[in-house]
Amino acid sequence: MISPASVVILAGGRSTRLGHDKRLLQLTPGETLLEQTIQRAREVSNDVVVAVGADGAGFTNLPARIILDARQGVGPAGGILAGLRAIHHEYALVVACDLPFLSVPVLRALLSMPRDYDLLVPRRADGRLEMLHAIYRCSCARALERRLAAGQYRLAGLVEEVATRFVDEATLRRYDPDLHSFENLNTPADLARILAILDRPHPAPAPGAGEAPPGKGEQGVKEQI
Repeated sequence: MISPASVVILAGGRSTRLGHDKRLLQLTPGETLLEQTIQRAREVSNDVVVAVGADGAGFTNLPARIILDARQGVGPAGGILAGLRAIHHEYALVVACDLPFLSVPVLRALLSMPRDYDLLVPRRADGRLEMLHAIYRCSCARALERRLAAGQYRLAGLVEEVATRFVDEATLRRYDPDLHSFENLNTPADLARILAILDRPHPAPAPGAGEAPPGKGEQGVKEQI
């Protein structure tokens, strides 16, 4: 029997390319993108942690534990490191908060695979690694700490330092034939594409969403993956 795993949701991005806080975007009426992600995470885990970056004051009423990134300005690695330090289980499924089609069947399939790894990573047919849709053993925290101390922020480099197992695209398509679960939302073009898939009009941000806060743009963060 596979033991339970935690879920770490990365929600510390600045959303500068989109123009407003995507965490608060309502693609489904009455539910923000972050709330939707949390609800799907709760379907597969009893321990859901959200890493929100530098300020968690606006996220106190969510059905998840809220933590701050371990380090600022280092991309997703700071949130993952904080999450691995906070989880209640040995393994954590790590996902970004900007996946509108996050698939519970895909998550369950990943979580059901034998835990003979430190890191389980979906790998697309073109070689792309889905590091923000992967399962990390808590022991990966030590490797992340070493990499950050050395100024190495790219998550993909972690696969060379820990015991890594890859999940190929053919396996992923058994549960998500179109691979929509890996569609992320960073730019207005991404939003337009996602709305076309949903066949919905342009949504308004949730009340209080406003514009994206100033700071480092997500282009740099994405390049660190």
